[in-house]
Amino acid sequence: MGTLFLRRQRSMDLFWCLAFGYLFIDDAFQYHETMGQWLAATFGFEPAFSLRAKDFGEMLATALATSILLTAFLIGYRAANGAERAHAKAFAALFVLLGFFGVVIDMLHIAFRQPSDLPGRLAFRMFGLIEDGGELVTGSVMLIFALAILLVYRSEQAARPAV
Repeated sequence: MGTLFLRRQRSMDLFWCLAFGYLFIDDAFQYHETMGQWLAATFGFEPAFSLRAKDFGEMLATALATSILLTAFLIGYRAANGAERAHAKAFAALFVLLGFFGVVIDMLHIAFRQPSDLPGRLAFRMFGLIEDGGELVTGSVMLIFALAILLVYRSEQAARPAV
């Protein structure tokens, strides 16, 4: 997406650079875990629903980052053309799917973190597998989609007559 932004200078390409950059920072530096711990301590969150206080902080940290990204998305989307909007909708659906695995399934996984019986242990492992597998498959589809967009752009540029 960075390559596309440098070549096309389009707002949606810049947004996707920011969105994927956020995912990188979150994964590499554990942003939502660190910020979640701080938010839980700052606001005095209490454990509930088999979730730890820091889990509520992590959800709040994710919600804050998502609101910033959503605002940037809407600004870029307004300036986008038809093809860019179609790509944006597909990427947005993939981000929602990634969020489902990374937040919803993760919280279910955490809720079963200390099972004492066999069904609970199986549920814990199942949610862990679904969470990690879902994130990996969704991330792979996102990468393939981004590469496809870049390849189409390059082929369109190659087909243009030289001026």
